[in-house]
Amino acid sequence: MKTKCANCKKEIERRPCRIRPQNYCGAKCQIEYEYKKGIRDKNTITQAANKARYNGATQKNFRTRLFQTKPNVCFFCGTKKDLEAHHIVPQKYNGRKATGKGDHRLHNGIILCRPCHIEAHRRQRRAAPNGRA
Repeated sequence: MKTKCANCKKEIERRPCRIRPQNYCGAKCQIEYEYKKGIRDKNTITQAANKARYNGATQKNFRTRLFQTKPNVCFFCGTKKDLEAHHIVPQKYNGRKATGKGDHRLHNGIILCRPCHIEAHRRQRRAAPNGRA
């Protein structure tokens, strides 16, 4: 299927499943386009654009959103004291490269009290193949 490069407007061939809102003929065109639009500073993506790109998926924001959307009680014991945010799938194992969204999505979080949070990490360490979680 034919489409146009968002930067140089050159006609390019793409499979239908690969057509995106912005298509580029190469990495150089993508960098130029994003620089013109203010998404990049030369060769790096700006912090503001990075937040917009990943819906503000930072640890602090993850915790805030988790406490706003889920009941403010410990998932395991039900207490309301010393609550903390916990990633169900540890940050380093969650498919960052596959999804490109990082690991601060709400379905990957639960609210735990401090003792249950420590116990959850102990269990994860025991379950990990090399003993480290």
